[in-house]
Amino acid sequence: MKWLEKIGFYNLNTADEMDIHISYLAARNLAGLVWIFLLIWIWYDFIKTETIGTPFLLAALSKLVYFGSIIYYRKKFVGNSEQ
Repeated sequence: MKWLEKIGFYNLNTADEMDIHISYLAARNLAGLVWIFLLIWIWYDFIKTETIGTPFLLAALSKLVYFGSIIYYRKKFVGNSEQ
């Protein structure tokens, strides 16, 4: 996969702080874009069918996974050191 290195992707096994930060920003931008389209889909679906359907369930599930991941990783990495 030398072509990935030529266009700016580095070996993620040896990623430094800048590479990790750039990956974080890209993932955050992607999540924001997905949420914008998901909210438009929820709005369109609600106006068209006057019910809350699949887009709302996808949004709710994604937020549940997001907050569940935050709780899990905080407990895993921080543990009981805050007490």
